[in-house]
Amino acid sequence: MISLLIAVFSLVTILSSAGLLWFWLVRKDDGSVSD
Repeated sequence: MISLLIAVFSLVTILSSAGLLWFWLVRKDDGSVSD
């Protein structure tokens, strides 16, 4: 049960990190284009 919670927590952390990284890259690209 504990291992399952750890796996879910790890998955959520990875997904949120990937989402933030993608969002930052998109913002960075928009900034470089307008700059």
